[in-house]
Amino acid sequence: MPKSLANADQSEVAFFGSGPLEGACEAGTIDGNGGGGGGAVFGSTPRSEASDFQGSNDSSLMSELIETFRNLLMNSAGMGIHSLGCRNIGEFSYEAISFSIDGLGYTGKSDQFPGLPRASAISCEILAAFGPVASIEVPIMDHSMPIDKSVSSAELPYVEDVEVRGHIIDSLILPKVLDVITACGGAFRIKKINIGHGRIDPSFALLEVQAGTQSRLDEILAQIADHGAEPTTMHDARLVDADIDGAFPEDFYSTTNQRTEVRLGGHWAAVGDQEMDCGIVVDAEAGKARCIAMTDVRRGMKIVVGHMGVRVFPEQKKMERQAFEFMNSAVSTEKPKGVAIRQIAQEMFRTKQTGGKSLLVGGPAIIHTGSGPYVCELIRRGYIHRLFAGNALATHDIEQALFSTSLGVHLERGDLAEAGHEHHLRAINRIRRAGGIRQAVDQGVLKSGIMYECVKHNIDFLLAGSIRDDGPLPDVITDAMEAQRQMRAKIRDIDFCLMIATTLHSVAVGNLLPAWVKVVCVDINPSTVIKLNDRGSFQTVGLVTDVEPFLRALVEEVRMLEKAS
Repeated sequence: MPKSLANADQSEVAFFGSGPLEGACEAGTIDGNGGGGGGAVFGSTPRSEASDFQGSNDSSLMSELIETFRNLLMNSAGMGIHSLGCRNIGEFSYEAISFSIDGLGYTGKSDQFPGLPRASAISCEILAAFGPVASIEVPIMDHSMPIDKSVSSAELPYVEDVEVRGHIIDSLILPKVLDVITACGGAFRIKKINIGHGRIDPSFALLEVQAGTQSRLDEILAQIADHGAEPTTMHDARLVDADIDGAFPEDFYSTTNQRTEVRLGGHWAAVGDQEMDCGIVVDAEAGKARCIAMTDVRRGMKIVVGHMGVRVFPEQKKMERQAFEFMNSAVSTEKPKGVAIRQIAQEMFRTKQTGGKSLLVGGPAIIHTGSGPYVCELIRRGYIHRLFAGNALATHDIEQALFSTSLGVHLERGDLAEAGHEHHLRAINRIRRAGGIRQAVDQGVLKSGIMYECVKHNIDFLLAGSIRDDGPLPDVITDAMEAQRQMRAKIRDIDFCLMIATTLHSVAVGNLLPAWVKVVCVDINPSTVIKLNDRGSFQTVGLVTDVEPFLRALVEEVRMLEKAS
């Protein structure tokens, strides 16, 4: 058998790879600085099955590995390393034996090359297809001799040590942190890194962040904090009293939708009511903190200012199979709809079985496409626990119940009703005369439809208005800020959110939901899901399809799950 990694001399290895860790080839660690952007040192190959790595003579596999490592090194512009060759040194394991630095090719032991920077070693586990097989020392570049001649340590005198923990490799958290540092004009040195032995074991990295000015260092630390990088020197959060109503103090901490803690009196306290684009208000006596919207700030409230004493826990990729595993990709019209709908049904079924709560955010297309009966069935079967919508969904649902039309069109025949354009206004008028939707149900005016089922099954609903609404229905909240406050209060116990055919309300609710709530957005227009992701609701997965076939198939999948249980 070829020489094992356990016996490898540390000076022989400048970069290394191994068999798959859930499809990934783990890379060694290097120094990075501000020259040329990149700094990401981890990557993956499309290989995911252990059997792909059996047989050391697979030339296509070797070519793939070489190309993967070459891409990794090209992204590390600060090193000046541009290419890499690999050889097989043991079953399922690979070692770099050739590389190019500053345009000059080298092969052999690194101590033979006077052009190499001085290296220090870090310990790293090598993971092969079936678990850890060896432990070696892998050299990393010492920043005292930077390769990028344009940036030197003397020019970056402001430093701070930070640490990153968790599944920082497979979740790409560490590469994101390194990219942010270099993109902001700073530099980094990886002082220590421990990679988890198994698929469920967390990893740890200790980084030295370097910057040319204190303000630049503060900017870098603020940005990488959103990815979970914490300074090793701990300080309590800085609190400043709000000086006016409806506004934060200057330099207030702006929240993300990810789990956050603040340090109060030497102890970390979880931030309640997690929401993006808010501030943090602290009850110093109780030692509690929560997110607060700008408009809810009152004079005298203690508001967290700056990033000191605040830490964020990014949502990390789970190592076990997920219900939405196949859906965790870019929005596409080519995803297999049947598999997607089956997994959504399973998630809703699981939420119901475990006592969780599901929220439906719906648009009027549910009614226009004749899908109302499917939503009614989901309500009756206990799969929808809360409904957020606008004036339009409720109006056309009631129009359909009273006149069998939606926008004046007979849903069963598809033809226009005589004077059908008046039906939605007459439906609104009839509900207003009854005093509201609940009163109309109690009086026997409203006898079917989604709103009827909500009242009959005690499903809490919230209707938020807009400037274009006809009427509106008396249940519609016309004050946008009040609607937002009530939405915020009603989503606190939600575990799963299904958004169907409404860009406006989907984006509004997405802004309120914390990152750990599973969100599925179904729309014929892929831009709806793209907008959600662009605005920070990165946990959203999308399905591009029409409403009626989706809901029809969803109800059928739910029936099958109930029958099988």
